[in-house]
Amino acid sequence: MRIFIAMAMVLGWCSLAAAQNVEVRTSAEVMPYFWGCQEWDGQPEQKRKCSNEKLVRFITNYLQYPDSAKEEGIEGTVYVSFVVDANGLVGNIELLKDIGYGCGEAAMQLVKEMPRWEPATEAGTPVSVRLNLPIQFKLKNTAEEPDDYSLSWGKLIGTEISKDELLNHLYERITVRDAFGNECYISDLSFDYERKGRHSSVRSNGLVTPEVEKFLQKLKPGGQLSLTATVQKGVDFFQVSRTFMILK
Repeated sequence: MRIFIAMAMVLGWCSLAAAQNVEVRTSAEVMPYFWGCQEWDGQPEQKRKCSNEKLVRFITNYLQYPDSAKEEGIEGTVYVSFVVDANGLVGNIELLKDIGYGCGEAAMQLVKEMPRWEPATEAGTPVSVRLNLPIQFKLKNTAEEPDDYSLSWGKLIGTEISKDELLNHLYERITVRDAFGNECYISDLSFDYERKGRHSSVRSNGLVTPEVEKFLQKLKPGGQLSLTATVQKGVDFFQVSRTFMILK
């Protein structure tokens, strides 16, 4: 039985609170961003989308479904409240709604393990805000597996590619499709190269960026290039890989 952990994409705000004589707001001009979206500075819509995706991925990867809840088939939504202070640190965690069987404790433990956020700001000044986070515990007996997905890069076929073919595909689309042929959104794309025991890599948000292009141009024949795409379907994430041996 495979477990999927889903999370609502919208954060709610609750009542005004105070901690250590510091005002904790319920809203701010710019709400906090989850860690890892600095590349989108100056593009608030893209940065908010990135923040939501990073938060969902963190929950999907690190939330532990309690054994007692699995054994009893317990599903439902736990609500956790917490403060992101002016330094981006998480604290003052409260359990607002529990479904029992250890799920509330698991959700609170996850929040404790969160990395530092980018704090909320008001008129450019960092401020503390309290957030409500709904975390859904859901069991599925049947689910798609990574093997149900396929990654394609232009018209490349097989597992071997010449350096010229590689360079000719720099601007070809990289896509991932599910078992029904539907194209999936790529939230993260990793290029990993290994040759003679040495490893190097570069990442992008699904596109061949100038940094990726520079990386690929330096690759030498005799090495192995692996593409690993993280795709999102609903609130579930899968990693899909494809490997090429680079020939002369």
